[in-house]
Amino acid sequence: MPGKNVVSWTAMVGGFSWNSYYEEAILLALEMRRVGVKLNDETCISLAYACAGIGYPRLGMQLHALMITNSFEYHDSSGRLLNSLVYMYSRYGLMEYARSIFEKNKRNWTTQSCNAIISGYIQIGKLDKAEYIFKIMPIHDKISVTSMIRGYFDVGQVAKAHELFNNMTDKDDIAWTVMISGCVQNELFLEAMSLFSEMWMEGVLPIQSTYSTLLGAAGAAAHLDQGKQLHCLLIKTQMNMDLILENSLISMYGKCGQVGDAYQMFSSMACHDLVSWNSMIMSFSFHGLAYEALSLFNNMTKEKIKPNSVTFLGILSACSHTGLMKEGWLFYRAMKEDYGIQPNVEHYICVAIWGALLGVCGVNEGNAIVAGRNFQRLLELDSTNAAAHIAHCNMLAAAGQYGEERLLRKEMRSNGMRKVPGCSWISSGERTHLFLSGDGAQFSR
Repeated sequence: MPGKNVVSWTAMVGGFSWNSYYEEAILLALEMRRVGVKLNDETCISLAYACAGIGYPRLGMQLHALMITNSFEYHDSSGRLLNSLVYMYSRYGLMEYARSIFEKNKRNWTTQSCNAIISGYIQIGKLDKAEYIFKIMPIHDKISVTSMIRGYFDVGQVAKAHELFNNMTDKDDIAWTVMISGCVQNELFLEAMSLFSEMWMEGVLPIQSTYSTLLGAAGAAAHLDQGKQLHCLLIKTQMNMDLILENSLISMYGKCGQVGDAYQMFSSMACHDLVSWNSMIMSFSFHGLAYEALSLFNNMTKEKIKPNSVTFLGILSACSHTGLMKEGWLFYRAMKEDYGIQPNVEHYICVAIWGALLGVCGVNEGNAIVAGRNFQRLLELDSTNAAAHIAHCNMLAAAGQYGEERLLRKEMRSNGMRKVPGCSWISSGERTHLFLSGDGAQFSR
């Protein structure tokens, strides 16, 4: 295009930004400056949204500094530039900056800027401040209401979330999905399914995230019948099956004990991502199919998919539960040495990996020193991990250190530390019967 001016450059930057091509928008703005075309306030507004989307706070701060040095803020009579900064800082979770600009631009508040502040506060767990803005904002729209519903669910205030939802006059698929997700988050599975049925009766069609949320709940509660019903609905309504839904089905069937169905789903997929492989490996691992898990891991590496901490957690767990101690140790070493994955990258992953490793080492006297060192590392992270204590007791007994084993078990009793017993369940009609390991009792729910 000959004769490009600031208007044409800005139109391109805005086009990229509003269509979520954030990196392209920023690179184009840099090229714009390189060829000597100055940014204007409209360019900066588009760039603020691009910086928010790309998620680099320092980049956003540099843009803000550029606005100040060019005095753009002082000529922002409409408040659009400041509102874009409110949105950007809120997305970063830098609420002191966002609130300062928000207050300075009070006469130009919009529903969008209020929503940005509310979402930002909820993101960092400041529900009280989000609630204050919600109360004083001039108009509530679907975004502000659903944001507050999410916030109430995050802190377990289910009644307030229901109250807001019930007062909504026009509930769309997003609002229904937020409610269903919130109920699942608070382990209110029956309420979630009831809302799903009500959603259908109101003529609102579920979206993909509605199904993936409910499939996750069905798996967590081992409600196979509900999971199958959801799968049938997906087929009947010809819902576009994306990777997220397919992975949710693998996980649901695996957690409900239907490993064959999980593998059938996995095999029928046109392509697999890391989550697909991990879901199937974990399904095999949960049910003691270690060799199948190891075989799948080998296929995964042949496909040039790089494993992560979750992958190795599944492999270590499979080896631990089936007595493949040598293989477990080799995979543990490979995790660190070949793939550069450190067990403490994420706290909960680290604890789970060390716990699994203790299970591998605990029955082998030769690995007593290694297990002891791992146990001390785990204690630094979670001193109340009952499963790790029991595994360590088994290791001490295997090494003939019965005195230390008795002391450790005594310490566990004095601290009220008990391992959650293994369990199995059977669904019959609308009731689920739960059986605990080593106990004749049966519970129904």
